[in-house]
Amino acid sequence: MSFTAKPRPTLRSAHGVSSADWRDDAACVGEPAETFFATTTGGRYVSPSYYDRAREICASCPVLLECRAEFDRIEHRAVALGSLEGFIGGESPSERSRRRRAERRGAA
Repeated sequence: MSFTAKPRPTLRSAHGVSSADWRDDAACVGEPAETFFATTTGGRYVSPSYYDRAREICASCPVLLECRAEFDRIEHRAVALGSLEGFIGGESPSERSRRRRAERRGAA
């Protein structure tokens, strides 16, 4: 009997991304999903240092702004799915919240 190891989920596979578009150029392609999404916290507070590796990856990403804009567009769906807690578009949940508040103040 042979055993085939089950592949670890990646950021791409965790979100069902399969189309050829800007995501193909993302620095996170092939990275484990848990780098960006704290899967072991059970909803508890995540230390800012948890995202250090994700921060490094995003800092070198050529499509960072596209990623951030995409997440901003689908945020309402992400809230419904409970997936807002990840490090997305180079931002932690608290950083996204601060940026969006600042943007709303600037638009007022």
